[in-house]
Amino acid sequence: MEKKNLEECIANLSPEERARHQVLIQECLERKKLIHEYSEKVYTSIHHLSTDLERLKHGLIKLENYAKLQRDLSHDLFSDVIPLVKTLHPNKPSMNSWT
Repeated sequence: MEKKNLEECIANLSPEERARHQVLIQECLERKKLIHEYSEKVYTSIHHLSTDLERLKHGLIKLENYAKLQRDLSHDLFSDVIPLVKTLHPNKPSMNSWT
């Protein structure tokens, strides 16, 4: 079955058919216009969503890199501090005590 667009279908109607179906024709033309407008809005929204998702992806990559950096710095700090803590004597008072 061959597809025809709305305008072709209307053009193929006789003057009597156009008059008889004028309300239906007008409704179809209005709906076609609405579908076109909504399609444009959907396309624009999808484009914005795609852009926002790209920004989110880059933000997550940065966050991942910062988390790795923080993990590495924490590891380096503990690697430096743990040997110092092990050298402390458990019964010896701390030199940092206030009493």
